[in-house]
Amino acid sequence: SVRGPGTSPPTALQWHQLIVRAISVVVKGWRNSGRRLIPGLITPNNIVVPEPDFRKGAVQNNLTGWKHYDGPLSLIRPLWRNIYVHTLSHYPWISSYLEEQWIFEAFTEAIGVEDSLLWFYELRDELDSQPGHNLGMEFRKALDSFVNDLETKYYLPRPLKGAIGRFAEWQRINLQANVKAKLNTIEELFRLYRLERLGDIARFTLFRWTFFQETNLNFLDIFDRLLMRMFRHPQLRATQMVELSELQANLPGPDDRIAFNRMVFPDRRQDENLEVADIGTGDVNKVVVRSIVCDENKKEYVVCEPASPAEVGQLYRLFLQAGFPKSISAADHFLVTRDESEQIIGGVVYRHQDDSVVFLDGIVVSQALWERGIASALLTDFTTRMAHLKIKTLRTHFFLRQFYQRHGFRVDSRKGGLIRNL
Repeated sequence: SVRGPGTSPPTALQWHQLIVRAISVVVKGWRNSGRRLIPGLITPNNIVVPEPDFRKGAVQNNLTGWKHYDGPLSLIRPLWRNIYVHTLSHYPWISSYLEEQWIFEAFTEAIGVEDSLLWFYELRDELDSQPGHNLGMEFRKALDSFVNDLETKYYLPRPLKGAIGRFAEWQRINLQANVKAKLNTIEELFRLYRLERLGDIARFTLFRWTFFQETNLNFLDIFDRLLMRMFRHPQLRATQMVELSELQANLPGPDDRIAFNRMVFPDRRQDENLEVADIGTGDVNKVVVRSIVCDENKKEYVVCEPASPAEVGQLYRLFLQAGFPKSISAADHFLVTRDESEQIIGGVVYRHQDDSVVFLDGIVVSQALWERGIASALLTDFTTRMAHLKIKTLRTHFFLRQFYQRHGFRVDSRKGGLIRNL
């Protein structure tokens, strides 16, 4: 306990990280035994948790004293008594912010959301069949509340909570920090806690509770609706959701727009002009990402998905006019390029070969605009879009080898054609 003069006691975040990490060590040991053994003596003295909280390496010192696993209570009872209750008995002054649900978070961290839910259901059944479990009514209330949240809301992983908490500490010290400093700190925390492994919803949640935390209530309500939709529809990208376009439309100021672009398009250069547009009609919602490319004369063109089948037809017509041997396929995906008068002057056709490989079937530009560097700009834009979608490999035809090799493609002698790893 650090409560002497001139010292600051551990914060609620520090206690949270410590206890969740300590209990997770034991749960992982049980998991790694094939869920057959309870590893070692479950006491705080037998667990080492390194600081700071983004470091790996929490371990149990000694596995002596292991026992056979005999249902959920045989594991949860010693964890509850020897770590949670034991901590409270030694440091009663932390009772105001020590939360019962931390023990359940540790299970979720160790075995994942789906498996932990199944295990919690087993635990509830065992609690019902053994009313003399001696864990107390608060334990059961905390369990039911946590399970309900896990079923209906996005679970904030421990590293994400740590990153949000550290940003709050940084902001309290750096009250005058500008937008660049804030965004750099957020990105540093994103890397430090390795949040990229948690998917797009973790990045959006990090921005929601850091940069945008003090934005107006209407904006935050839209943001929360977006996060809920991302949670309920993980198969969709955020850029396919109308809530994202609504969020963009309600950005309070230019600094917020910079942060929005960094959140939605982390792989883009900071100076690129991007927006999310809702082009739906009636009861049909359709959201597209619009980007800006420039030719060698700095003239700007808009790149986005086609708004209608007619625009797809115009793109195919450009391929035919250019003498490009392009056949029509139901598997094709498209990007079209518009000039300042909204005329389609070029575009890209591609198709997915699997979850990580895309075949680039062709890039076309209107003959009147050849030799202006537009095709190169479209290829650069396309590769950035694919990298944002977690595509690992681009493949394309061999016959335009000189053009593609200037942009990082190489000959794939095993499968033929050209290939570029992103």
